[in-house]
Amino acid sequence: MSETTTHDALEAAPLEEAMTDALAESAVAAADEGPILDAQAVTPEAPWTFTMELSDTAIDTHGSITISLVVAGIDPARCTYNYVWSYEDLWEEGFWDSTISSEGGTTTKSTFEFHPRWAGTYHLYADVVDDKGIKKTTGQLVTVSFSARRNATLATAEPSIVVDDVSMIFNIASEQFNSLKEYFIA
Repeated sequence: MSETTTHDALEAAPLEEAMTDALAESAVAAADEGPILDAQAVTPEAPWTFTMELSDTAIDTHGSITISLVVAGIDPARCTYNYVWSYEDLWEEGFWDSTISSEGGTTTKSTFEFHPRWAGTYHLYADVVDDKGIKKTTGQLVTVSFSARRNATLATAEPSIVVDDVSMIFNIASEQFNSLKEYFIA
């Protein structure tokens, strides 16, 4: 039996050598083609997540939206944040802004107050970067309508002059115009 075992071992040795040679040739061929990249190895998946919560998704031009980022799976103090807004998906100067652009860098604050410039549609984005440089981004759409608050304030203002009929308004205007004429003639 030991002879058979030895014989089998002798026959197996060339087979193992052939397999080792084939694997070596395969490795050389792969090296010639360049490295095989594993997406997970290049961009590791962060073991943390975050959500973006908005105080509202529809406001008027005099309102504001508070963006709150809730980070789970990592201490939020180990992260930096960048808030970005884009008006009507326009990326030309003046139609978008970000924390990096306006403040010169990211912030450590997980909340941000957005004040719209105009009525329309805005995309609000948030980037969260952990202490290893892994970045995640999310965004939400908000709608901003024109505000009539200023006009409502004027409508409730106390009148400075009380008139009985329309002719009194013309008389007051005429008197003011005559005063202006006298001022320019003198």
